[in-house]
Amino acid sequence: MRLSEVVTGDDVTKAYELFQNATKQSMTDPTTGLIDMNLVSGGMSNEDLMLLDQVREALLQYFEKHKVVMREGISYKTTIDDLVKDFKESRGVVVQVRVVTRALDNLEEDNKIMMGGAHSNRFIKLIE
Repeated sequence: MRLSEVVTGDDVTKAYELFQNATKQSMTDPTTGLIDMNLVSGGMSNEDLMLLDQVREALLQYFEKHKVVMREGISYKTTIDDLVKDFKESRGVVVQVRVVTRALDNLEEDNKIMMGGAHSNRFIKLIE
């Protein structure tokens, strides 16, 4: 990098190459090494979207299994911890908390659950 009052053709070429490399890198899924347009449009790769769907379904099953408790409300942290543990044990997949959180947000947007409370007192209720 250099400081200059004049922009040369070389400067433009280098800037364009940097731009192309940055664009390609931002569209490349780090797990597959392939270009994935979902990373640009939605911030998640195809692989992450499939995992999100699996987590969402697992959450619905978890809530159905704990239906009686869900009417009163279940701890947000407990739900996340249980699901992460279950995925690791039963499927051998490590699920990041952000994926579980996003799945919970999706379920709330679809009016399947209601979340409330603040910080460590957050809870989740099933909407029937």
